[in-house]
Amino acid sequence: MIKDRVIKSDAEWKSILPPRVYRVTRRKGTEPVFSGKYHNFNGKRIYACAHCGNELFSFSAKYDSGIGWHGLYALISERSVRT
Repeated sequence: MIKDRVIKSDAEWKSILPPRVYRVTRRKGTEPVFSGKYHNFNGKRIYACAHCGNELFSFSAKYDSGIGWHGLYALISERSVRT
């Protein structure tokens, strides 16, 4: 199910998101290469938005990009993101 856009102030996001998630998702930060929680994870899961919970990618759309961050392609639904 696709959820509506979540609107919160920056202070609200900062108070509810873990510091690393806040920095990456709200401040255009990046995780250090080869450090992400799911870098070596090969189990079946759905990757979802850290803010609203919208499902974005299936485990079957993950690939090793070779640069320290895994790659994802083939959105679960084109309505999940705005481009």
